[in-house]
Amino acid sequence: MNKYVRIVTVVLVILVGGFFVYRSTSNKIEQLRGSQDSLSLELADRWGAGLPDGYTKEVDDRLDTDGTLYAKLTYSKSIADLLAKWEPVDETLAADFTAIAPADAPMPPVGDWLGYELTDGDARLVLLYDPAAYVLYVVESQPQ
Repeated sequence: MNKYVRIVTVVLVILVGGFFVYRSTSNKIEQLRGSQDSLSLELADRWGAGLPDGYTKEVDDRLDTDGTLYAKLTYSKSIADLLAKWEPVDETLAADFTAIAPADAPMPPVGDWLGYELTDGDARLVLLYDPAAYVLYVVESQPQ
């Protein structure tokens, strides 16, 4: 190989590599910004943080009537890397989720899912993530 072909090859490799790093980073930044969906914006308003973008949702919002909200968010790919502060679900978190969630909600398996809980006085928000199915469950309880 002559000197110019090597230089051109190195420059192309750097450009292609840089492009893929840029794409990966920009996708991650978009997810970290959070969804602009109404559910995410409402949670951000009440709790100071929204939900990662890229989901389809099923929502049972009864905050106005009985003070509860339940949502099942299905993602097309894993969001586990965005949940660095979350812990494996323990018995207490599973019980807190079950106490708020409707009867047809799944029972969270202890240790297999990731979970996070916020409280503000009597108000409670429990988030559980099933990393195998890419599903995030949201339950919220607001005092009436």
